[in-house]
Amino acid sequence: MKKYVIAFVLILVSIQIQAQDFIVIPKHINIEGREKKKVIQQLDSLLHQIIIQKLDTNLISKNKRDFTISVIDKLMRYEQKKDSVAKLILDKQLINIYPIDSQQYSISVAYLYKKDEQIILPYIFTLIADCTKENITFSVPLNYLTRYWQKTKIGNITYFHQGKLDIEQAIIFDKKNTQIATLMGLKAEKMDFYMCDSYKEIMQLIGFDYSYSANGIATGGYGVIANTIFMNHEDFSHDVFHYYSGLVNKREDRNWIAEEGVAYTLGNAYYTDEEGKMVTQKRLIKELENYLIQNQDSTLWQLFKEDYPIFDSIANDLSVRSVISSIIVDEVLLKKGKIGVLELVNSGGGKKKFDNYMKTIDELIGINENNFNERIKKLMKDYK
Repeated sequence: MKKYVIAFVLILVSIQIQAQDFIVIPKHINIEGREKKKVIQQLDSLLHQIIIQKLDTNLISKNKRDFTISVIDKLMRYEQKKDSVAKLILDKQLINIYPIDSQQYSISVAYLYKKDEQIILPYIFTLIADCTKENITFSVPLNYLTRYWQKTKIGNITYFHQGKLDIEQAIIFDKKNTQIATLMGLKAEKMDFYMCDSYKEIMQLIGFDYSYSANGIATGGYGVIANTIFMNHEDFSHDVFHYYSGLVNKREDRNWIAEEGVAYTLGNAYYTDEEGKMVTQKRLIKELENYLIQNQDSTLWQLFKEDYPIFDSIANDLSVRSVISSIIVDEVLLKKGKIGVLELVNSGGGKKKFDNYMKTIDELIGINENNFNERIKKLMKDYK
């Protein structure tokens, strides 16, 4: 918190500063030393490339290069959204630089701008500078911050963790990774999986000490990005399905009602409950049954169409529509196999995704608005 206050005070009281072309360096920041000055010059070049949307990958350290590039892409998209006036403002300020060993520096940059007389802090972003005789390159602090973590390999998944790993759940995820890839006609990929306690910890590992858009978010995962996953549970199969689907299906064809249904049944519901247990399809179907008993005026069709939030007592953002879609997907898989599931997933998105979904399930297994309540209620009995 102290460094955030310093960053704001520097602007508000207009302390004397010095600057490179693309970053402000407050006078109190120690930049003495030949190597440190070279690091700052190279950082200035990197920020310029981010601004103009032309990243020279030679500036990025080789270790997990693709992942670092994907994170930097977030900063490039931020620059892309600026209007012409905002692009003229020097909005990046160096707030910390210090050596972490003989060949590395930790560097933190604050992004700041003024709107309606208010100072806004979009990001505090940290990079690691790797210094050699030949060059200076940058990476997110992931490797440095996890250098003392334990490492456990389960099949195609390499887990990085501080506490005890749930081996049983890790084995389940490795199997699901293979099953889902096979369904999509692909070979299962190797993944690096970082076990994190919170979303805040994930953001810090990838370089965002502060992110305006992630402020207040406590739960959830991050990935699959450059074959890297972050989560507070060993099973990330929900988003692994979306990942593999994105490799083979065109985005405009993907029906996200169907995609979520497949992810809920072949994977899981993505979120964990208050005890840290992964929420499963079977549990949610039971909860849905109880809800219908307690709310006799509600119908399955109504819940599916409107997607009311009925699972908030378990975890936020769980979808009743996705639960019902998962039941339908199971029936499609049973009656029409892999081809039927892929047809449903590729039935079309956009504004007509609901209509496209209903049209396709009617063609595949004869479920429509008229018989929806009866058919789904009957299918739900199979999960007891």
